[in-house]
Amino acid sequence: LNCSEETTANAGSTALLPRISPENLTVAAFADEFLKYAHEAYPGKRGEALRYMRIVPLIVERYGALPVTSFGPVKLAALRDELANQPQYRTYRNGKGRIVGRRQYRRSRRTVNTLIGLAKRWFKWGGSQELIDPNQLVALQTVRGLTFGRSKAIETRPRETVEWSVVEKVFTHVSPVVADMIRLQ
Repeated sequence: LNCSEETTANAGSTALLPRISPENLTVAAFADEFLKYAHEAYPGKRGEALRYMRIVPLIVERYGALPVTSFGPVKLAALRDELANQPQYRTYRNGKGRIVGRRQYRRSRRTVNTLIGLAKRWFKWGGSQELIDPNQLVALQTVRGLTFGRSKAIETRPRETVEWSVVEKVFTHVSPVVADMIRLQ
């Protein structure tokens, strides 16, 4: 690897970051760089870094050994279709860690589109760090999300309105400000 050290300012201190040459960068190494960044950038907000853990390992599992330059819109679209069409399995465990059940389900169209959006943002970060070619980023941005009724991904049920009498029961459990906010909606 062609590693150079780049100086960055971070809260008044100087840190040396190793830089991987884009020509030698694999998808797996690119993922490692991004996940290091995500955990440092969101130290108190682990939820944000964990959101990426839903898509990054899936991409690394399938394309980790490939050069990052070869991951383009065709591969992202294939991943999108696989996420929509492949059944998933949720395992349930008891308090002792033993498996007590397993259920098959499919991802919703909204979930698949969210995951693909996270992958695009991951590559956008790579573009800002000069780890990928900007043209590759533009190409990945052309991958469209799933549209209603055109995939095997399930559609979530629309949310139904709640009777006002049910809403009024909430007012005794919230602050007056929150109650006023609910009334305004």
